Amino acid sequence: MQYDDIRLDPDALAALRALQIPGRPSIVLRVFDLFESSTAKLLAELDQGLASADLALVTRAAHTLKSSSANIGATALAARGKAIETCGREGDLDGCRAAAAGVQALFDATLAVVAALRCEEAA
Repeated sequence: MQYDDIRLDPDALAALRALQIPGRPSIVLRVFDLFESSTAKLLAELDQGLASADLALVTRAAHTLKSSSANIGATALAARGKAIETCGREGDLDGCRAAAAGVQALFDATLAVVAALRCEEAA
């Protein structure tokens, strides 16, 4: 599955930039770093939960994925996290598995957008 149309919500990025304290390292870059490292761990937890049919783990990982993605404006990834979380809360393991299909590719595509924006922010 390919995701060529991934964008980050400019309003979410503007909200992050508004938190920037002059003279301090870029908050946007810091949040991007946290997003990248934490989301990789969340996806591993999600895979583990799906493999072991642990709906509590799946739901918790999906909820955090949704929130962290929304923080940087990654709306497609946040929506996917929400879909997985909803299935988890409903006890629908097969629905979770279906909603999680391709989530790694979506994360990878989001990271490509983040990498491009990281260059702009660093400039």
